[in-house]
Amino acid sequence: MLNNINLEKLNLLLFLIFPFSFIVGPVLVEALLFFLILFNFILKKIHFEKNIFFYLLIIFYLIIILNLYITDNSSYYKSFAFVRIIFLIIIVKNILNSLENLREIYNRYIFIIFFVVLLLTIHSALIFFIQYDYSLRVSSVFFEEKILGSYVSKLFFFSAPLFFLFNIKKKNSYYLLGLIFICFVTFLVLISGERASIFNLFFYIFLFFILSNDIKKKYKFSFLLLVFLIVSFSITISDRIKFRVISQTAAQLGLFGPEKYTEKLINGRWYAYIKEEKIYFAPLKHKLMHETAFKIFKDNIILGSGIKTFRTFCKKQKYSVEYIHPQLNEMYITGKWKYPYEGFDKQHGCSTHPHNYFFETISELGIFGFILISVLFISSAYIIIKYKRELNNYQLSLLLPIVVLFFPLNSTGSLLNNWTSLYLSIFIGFYYYFINYELNKLQNKN
Repeated sequence: MLNNINLEKLNLLLFLIFPFSFIVGPVLVEALLFFLILFNFILKKIHFEKNIFFYLLIIFYLIIILNLYITDNSSYYKSFAFVRIIFLIIIVKNILNSLENLREIYNRYIFIIFFVVLLLTIHSALIFFIQYDYSLRVSSVFFEEKILGSYVSKLFFFSAPLFFLFNIKKKNSYYLLGLIFICFVTFLVLISGERASIFNLFFYIFLFFILSNDIKKKYKFSFLLLVFLIVSFSITISDRIKFRVISQTAAQLGLFGPEKYTEKLINGRWYAYIKEEKIYFAPLKHKLMHETAFKIFKDNIILGSGIKTFRTFCKKQKYSVEYIHPQLNEMYITGKWKYPYEGFDKQHGCSTHPHNYFFETISELGIFGFILISVLFISSAYIIIKYKRELNNYQLSLLLPIVVLFFPLNSTGSLLNNWTSLYLSIFIGFYYYFINYELNKLQNKN
């Protein structure tokens, strides 16, 4: 039989390799999560700090269960299974609280992170430059799912608090390792073509170096300059990156020239993008989905339409968006643009989810679901602003993922899908740990 010390080390090891399991697939993810929950029950580490956030978590889960019975939702298994997310949040909080007693495992782990990111960089670069993937987005080890950028950026957010936990930045070798790690991550996210992930990574890096009290100004400047040089180099060597990151974004924001649309031949395929009439911080198709989500919310204010129901509700006539972008019609009819929005029905404004956490929760989980993620974002931002002079790098890196990933204007995946919810629960666990332990330290300082 394993004694408690060995079991605790094994428990930590499972937690540390958990983010890597997403590469392999859902079977390994769920298996690791099962053993994490089991080990923490055996170690009697499933305990709750009963504060307002804990009660909001419980309310959130109850809403998911309740809307099974009052909506058209038929995802019974997914709704009840969502309880494992609650357990994961609590486990993350408890593990962080005990990490200082297990530093020998952690010191080896940072090199594992570095090695995985290095392999991803090599593999993704081969796909990108050999060009057997002709899309503007690279999937790498995720095959048809274009989530490489999302995965790598979240792995970076996961690694940052652990990197700073033992102040290893003071060692030159680790400092250099962190610098190289940022280079790899930046390059990977750029070639992934996922603009939301590019925004998230740069937003995180910018906020971190602006707000950090532990890093000297000259090092802040060198890090930011390095990121700028990597971006500039990537855009120079690749039309795909330049078109995706610069041209399409400029068009979306209505910033480029008098032209109504931009197009470019890349690797034998034409890509085009419509110039928006007004500035909107999401593609037109996302704007239409947000409108649809709000229509659904107005009919289901309290508990929403139910999880995973946006994809069915948006097809109903009463929620359809009754117009199609006139420029899109004109270009498509005249043959100037051969690639209309993929995955959209004729009504537009309809997809598997609204591509924004706030619109998704307000339509599928109603006002109470919306309140929970609003509390997450607002309270994290408030703590950073209030204690910006007292926060160390470790504390800052615990809160920033919530601020960045739940930024209201962000384009996102589905909050309620397995991949996203499991990964986000890690960062919510960071937040839960922070408000129970690190926040007390800051308040005592004052």
